Amino acid sequence: MSEGRPSRDWSPWMWFAVTMLVFLPALSGEFLNWDDPQWITGNPWVAGEGEGAWGAIWSKPYGGSYYPLYLSVLRLLWALGGEAWPFHLAGVLLFAAGAALWHEILRKLGIGRWGRALGVVWFALHPLRVESVVWASALRDTLSLAGLLLALNWYLGDRARWRAIGAPLAFAAAVLCKSMLFALAPLPLLLDVLWRGRPWLESLRRSAALLVVGVAGAVAAYIAYEPVAQQNAYPAGTLGASLPVIGLIQLRYLRLQLVPHDLAAVPSAPSPSICGWIVLALLLAGLAAAVAAAVRGRRKPLVLAAWYLLPTLPVCGLLPLAWPVADRYTLLPSLAVALTLAWAVSAPQLARAALPLTVAAALVWTPWSVLHTRHWHDSETLWRHSLSHFPDEFVSHQNLAGELGRQERWEECIEHLRTALLLAEGQPGRIADLVAHVLFADLVRADAPLPTVEHYVDRYRDGQEDPAALRRLADALERKGLRDSVEVLLARAEDLP
Repeated sequence: MSEGRPSRDWSPWMWFAVTMLVFLPALSGEFLNWDDPQWITGNPWVAGEGEGAWGAIWSKPYGGSYYPLYLSVLRLLWALGGEAWPFHLAGVLLFAAGAALWHEILRKLGIGRWGRALGVVWFALHPLRVESVVWASALRDTLSLAGLLLALNWYLGDRARWRAIGAPLAFAAAVLCKSMLFALAPLPLLLDVLWRGRPWLESLRRSAALLVVGVAGAVAAYIAYEPVAQQNAYPAGTLGASLPVIGLIQLRYLRLQLVPHDLAAVPSAPSPSICGWIVLALLLAGLAAAVAAAVRGRRKPLVLAAWYLLPTLPVCGLLPLAWPVADRYTLLPSLAVALTLAWAVSAPQLARAALPLTVAAALVWTPWSVLHTRHWHDSETLWRHSLSHFPDEFVSHQNLAGELGRQERWEECIEHLRTALLLAEGQPGRIADLVAHVLFADLVRADAPLPTVEHYVDRYRDGQEDPAALRRLADALERKGLRDSVEVLLARAEDLP
């Protein structure tokens, strides 16, 4: 059978099945105390019974984002019984479908058989995908990925109607699941002109609808994000100071493509250093080299660079973000990395390396992904694993404390809360919340009745900015023998002006 007859090529189904098998252990996972309460279990638009939920989903932003299709899918999945497994099953099925679509996109871009195999293995089986695939809240990642890849598959195909209507609709669905995908709206145009050598005007006409969707998505994303932007921050306080941090974060993302040994739910942002400036300079030099190569007629490197950089821009730190560094941000840029490898081994000089590289990648990534999937099984396992790599990240200590408190392991809970307090130095809002958590946990540990717990927590909330009120509260709690609460309240009172 010739390679030019894909209708009888069962490879996409094979990659669908392989990807399903690798991530199947995710089905036993639980809801986590990391975004799942905000987006799913505690979201009134998803888990609530209000009749106005559907209207609110489509007419209002939620949490600084406009993800109506994503929230609609969450609500439908929650209706199946409010359990975690339908969300995990949906994530695995969508990602497996994405692996099959990615194989077809590589074929339509002219990548040979073993190049396609390497491209799929490197992307779909890589342990960097675990966070996006097995975390219930990250269903927006797999939904938007499937929409994007479906749009590209139809756009690159031979059927004009699917290209003209299906591709824009699929891309719109992707943007309605995760608005940051608007940044990839120029990609089909770049693929047409720079990869496949089509004329500019013809390609612009073919991709105009996708560009319009991208602009609309960008506007919607800005409107939804603007009210919460001031609550977020740059990695180092200001944009100028954050530039070297942004460089180091990008270095981490590139390094994770080869050695993902420290994957974590909340990686710590690096500190500014001269190395960050060097990385930024190298990235700019690489982009300039890709542009220069395109001018000389070698245009594909510029497509690869654009594919990597475009989805990185909304989350690279140039905008204030709640979390400046997250491994899930590598999902879309990794498509460019996989395409680069697939294209490289399709060259005659490297063709012999394609098969051994594919086998080696499969043998390394598959067990690594299966192992890392277990780290996302439940909240305690997730945060202990995250702390094993980043022990000074106060958010991980705080979330682990929350899970330990849920299990009524109050001694361990308070220990992690006190550690989080020390690590959150310089963040008054975070410290104020952590003191409230310590007070709550200490009172519950002492078997205080619920009205008493609520009374003292309310007293703290009312006087949390008043040193004298905090000292009076500490005196009252000292008479009850609550030493942990007394210590954190007095320390908080000392820090206030």
